[in-house]
Amino acid sequence: MWKNYSFQSITHLESLLNSPECSLEEVLDEPDIIQECKSQNRKLIDFCVQKATLEKIVNYVVAIPPEDADERRRVKFPQLCTDILCAEVWQFSDAIYGNQELLKKLYAFFDQDPTTMTPEQEKVANNCIKAITSLLHRKSTETLKFLQEYPDIVKRFVEHVRNPSISDYIQRLIGDDEHGLIEDTLESTPINEDVGAVKWLCEQKFIDLLMDKFTSSPDEETQQCVGQMLYDLVQILSSEPPNPSPIIERLESVEIVDKLFTYITSTDTITNHRSLSLCGFSILIELLRKKRSPEYQDQEDPANLPTLVVAVSSHLKDCKSFLETAPRMPAMATTYGLLDPPLGLARQSVLELVESLALTNSAYVFKCLLESRFMETAIDLFFNYPWNNFAHQSVFNIIATVLPAHYKQLSEHIVHECKLIERILKAEEENKKVYAEKNAALGFIGHLTKISQLINGLVDREDEDGLFANEVRAFPEWAEYCNDVLKRRNELESKLLGGDRPSLYGLEPNQWTHEEDSDSDGEDGEVVIGTDEYDDYDEHDDADEYEDDDNDNSGEKDDEDEDEDDADEEVIEKTDEELNEEEARGEEEIQGEASEEPAKDEAEPEAEAKQDEEVKQEEEVKKEEEVKKEDEGAEQPAEAEPSKTDEQ
Repeated sequence: MWKNYSFQSITHLESLLNSPECSLEEVLDEPDIIQECKSQNRKLIDFCVQKATLEKIVNYVVAIPPEDADERRRVKFPQLCTDILCAEVWQFSDAIYGNQELLKKLYAFFDQDPTTMTPEQEKVANNCIKAITSLLHRKSTETLKFLQEYPDIVKRFVEHVRNPSISDYIQRLIGDDEHGLIEDTLESTPINEDVGAVKWLCEQKFIDLLMDKFTSSPDEETQQCVGQMLYDLVQILSSEPPNPSPIIERLESVEIVDKLFTYITSTDTITNHRSLSLCGFSILIELLRKKRSPEYQDQEDPANLPTLVVAVSSHLKDCKSFLETAPRMPAMATTYGLLDPPLGLARQSVLELVESLALTNSAYVFKCLLESRFMETAIDLFFNYPWNNFAHQSVFNIIATVLPAHYKQLSEHIVHECKLIERILKAEEENKKVYAEKNAALGFIGHLTKISQLINGLVDREDEDGLFANEVRAFPEWAEYCNDVLKRRNELESKLLGGDRPSLYGLEPNQWTHEEDSDSDGEDGEVVIGTDEYDDYDEHDDADEYEDDDNDNSGEKDDEDEDEDDADEEVIEKTDEELNEEEARGEEEIQGEASEEPAKDEAEPEAEAKQDEEVKQEEEVKKEEEVKKEDEGAEQPAEAEPSKTDEQ
């Protein structure tokens, strides 16, 4: 009945919306108002998109509450109205973009100076950014058209970059453009390239404005926000040719790279703004990681290389100078001693930058490395900081990329002028002394082992007159090092951690078989022992060993131990005939048990039939007793005859 007549309770919100005197404040006081919007409550949406109501909602978002306002007006209503606009309701987006005055109110906070904004104004700005970011996702094309008509809006974006939500807004704006979709209709439509957000931002010098703010702003917090935005854009927009983003192309230009590199390697930046220097290096490293391609291998003509690779290669001399003359950091106490001076994150970032550059495997890069003599300083740092494995890994990657390459001039420089093999042998001698004193190897020994293995591999590939073969022959101790220290180290490192797998019942792991690999009778997942291997197992061998041990130690035991040993020997010293008899008895018992099982199976049906007959007899006796009781009457009950079950 309830279903047929559709009896439903009317909520207080619906009753309120049905009233002609309903106000926005009364609706905002209702619980679950945001959930009702997301649930597409038709009456609520129709009420909110009314012109007067929508103006009130926007005013609550953009207006600063009066000083004497209560908590509802200062906190609750602005937050709820912001959430209503962010509820992803199509009608709200259509109504806002259909009234340009309301849209301008939401963007009006960009006209304020961010350095003089009060906490209340910053709170309003956060609400506005949250609302316009949500509306942007559904109105990409309309938003871009609105921004193009807004005076100096890109400059205002950069001025307000300290607000983290600005970065989210820019990423949303660029992201919709990069995916080539606009979502202002139910069916996605390709965006017009002539009005693309990325192209428009580049025309407005967006990257140049950000770089100017990063390198010249007096506020370090603002610089950090700019650097983080640039790094995020690199991660989002980095792509391989032939369709690179115009924003990334501008970031990789010689002008921008030179400006960025000059700033992050300056003495003032390293001394007073070290975090900004690290951020700048991170941006360049992230850009270079996208430039590793086989097509650049052995490419010596800079015209055929990415602009970024050429631009960073021109600063290799500056990188070498930075490693040598960077401001000294204070001494650092470590578990292995005093580190004075530490390598520092800035110099480590330079090593990672050159590592990313070398991994492009370009002959032009190798040529610039050779001309800058960067490898001399890099190898010095490798051996001067024996416990910095981050530096070791970066230098090792450079060496492992350069030595097998076809650019022999750089390989000769590393082997001859940097004295790589000679320094490896000296480091190994030093390691022996340290190991004798502290029972621990130096931190770079693992990477030295890899480099030594690499050199030996190159010697095997070369002719007798090859570069590495000749260099190895110049050091007779190298053969001794390889045949002794390096060989033992390789054998040790090739062993499994924890040793070999344990045996099962005296068998090696390769003698185990499984149900899935054999036709044995074992169940699924059960290990089944191969019969051939098990038959070869001889108990007398173990018995002889036990007997020998008992005889060797018999003179040192007391009388009780001797009696126990005699008993053990009697048990162990069984003849083959006795063992065969025991095995035969075991087989007879198994066959006997197997023969008894069919007999038991045949007896079970007979027992069940007999039990059923007894139950039927008991039921018949009970029925006869009930009939007798009815005949004799309730006053003179007759004694019930005992049933067969009771007699039993």
